Amino acid sequence: MKCVTKSMPANVTCRSMASKPELILISGFLGAGKTTLIQRLLKDVLPKEHTVILENEYGKVDMDGELLRAQGADVVSVYAGCICCTSTQGLMDSLENIAVNYAARRIILEPTGVAKLGEILRLLQSDRGRELVTVQCVMTVVDASNFQRRMMVSKEFFENQIKFSRMILLSKVNQLTPQAIDTVTWHILQINPECTVVAEDWDELEERSFHDLIEHAKPVKPGTGQTITMKSDMKTVFLESEMPLKTEFPVQFFAALEQGDFGEVLRVKGSMLLENGAVKNYDYVPGEYLLSDTVTQRKTQLCVVGVNLDQDKMELMIQNTM
Repeated sequence: MKCVTKSMPANVTCRSMASKPELILISGFLGAGKTTLIQRLLKDVLPKEHTVILENEYGKVDMDGELLRAQGADVVSVYAGCICCTSTQGLMDSLENIAVNYAARRIILEPTGVAKLGEILRLLQSDRGRELVTVQCVMTVVDASNFQRRMMVSKEFFENQIKFSRMILLSKVNQLTPQAIDTVTWHILQINPECTVVAEDWDELEERSFHDLIEHAKPVKPGTGQTITMKSDMKTVFLESEMPLKTEFPVQFFAALEQGDFGEVLRVKGSMLLENGAVKNYDYVPGEYLLSDTVTQRKTQLCVVGVNLDQDKMELMIQNTM
């Protein structure tokens, strides 16, 4: 496993008290690849343990949760905004619900991509948080191919997620040259000199390597009573239609997103009902989009997250392509 780090403790072990589940916190900005990492962990690292996934959805679309449920995972979803600010009570209630109603040995917490990692850790390390779970490790996924763009759009959130994580996993490294990866790694270490940066393609990592990551990704303590406040111009737009869209709509929509027709769009996810009868999951981050089959939806439902969004233009495009 190829890592860039200042130091790694030789004998780091993290064990929970017998009565409490261990919690793995996987942070990362919008579209970084958190759900993909969780899928890999469930498939190759944690297949024999009862693990519950706690998903924080920023909008009304639960596409990531459906993907994990299709893999056989128990998923609890929290809506109503970000769990580190507008839905703090929702986080604690959900942890208590899992503790009472699930025989979980481990909880994987996936906050929304605009979560403040330092604030989430403060909540988990509060008296009530420590009663419910033991934080085993904290990982942050960083989209290496979009690093500079993320820094320009939402520097505060991005740096906070890096600062409070001991383990940074770079995603989409196969799209970059070694020199570009080194540049991203250098910038990350300027933000958090104590972290470990894993700059390896996840598909090349062996099962043992993932176990080692979990063992060494100890949580960072944000400080007693610390509250982190950040202002954001980010907005969420929810689009819904039961009328089928033309088959070329996904490509046209991607082109409009890339041209900035609707504002600075950072993430789109949801489903699209097409005129040929197919329903496709649509997952967009700047520079790329993916279409995949879905059996859980029979209409168009899209959650769009970004800055200075023009909802009227999006709705007009949908209406004009029916």
